[in-house]
Amino acid sequence: MKKFVFTALSAALMLIGSNAFAQLSVNAGFTNSALKEKATVAKEDIKETTKANGFYFGGDYNIKLGKGFGIAPGVEWIYVMDNNVKSFDALVTTVKGETKFKEHYINVPVDVNWGIDLKILRVYVFAGPTFSFNVSSKTKATGEALGKEVSKEYNTKDVFGEYKNFDLMLGGGVGVDLFNKIRVKCGYDWGLMNRGNSDLELHRQQLRVGVGFIF
Repeated sequence: MKKFVFTALSAALMLIGSNAFAQLSVNAGFTNSALKEKATVAKEDIKETTKANGFYFGGDYNIKLGKGFGIAPGVEWIYVMDNNVKSFDALVTTVKGETKFKEHYINVPVDVNWGIDLKILRVYVFAGPTFSFNVSSKTKATGEALGKEVSKEYNTKDVFGEYKNFDLMLGGGVGVDLFNKIRVKCGYDWGLMNRGNSDLELHRQQLRVGVGFIF
């Protein structure tokens, strides 16, 4: 998998260096992360969804291929958090109370896009893979135990028993470029890899809605 990622990024960089009809853009906006959990307990399937909100910041380089098509490799930093993640309560048995969850990701999307150019705007759709790397994931539990307030921070991997850092996501979305200067876009990605194990399946999905500037 690492060799495949390196090859894809190398090809994207070669395209950037050889194509004069390209646009650099930076963007930021809202993101929602949904972690789908599935476990089998006493032959019964238990499903939970942990949702966290946050924001993202990043940039991409859209390389025009002709006939409305383009390819846009990019890099994004994503931060999400949730102040009360109920799905962790059954897993953190020593402390019961409020649970705070926060994560940092570095994403590398490689989107293929197709659009229609009008007088003052371009409307387009895009789709492609995203290589997602979890940089940090923490779960902090705060509550009362034996009459005393207890607070402890865990690595999410310690809470779940297994929480893989790498994920391959696939998704798509729509966007609008105004005056060739301002970009508004919305996209959704589905995680293809199980970041847990055979006893606990963990699949992440993400929504991104943002505004950017085109240079």
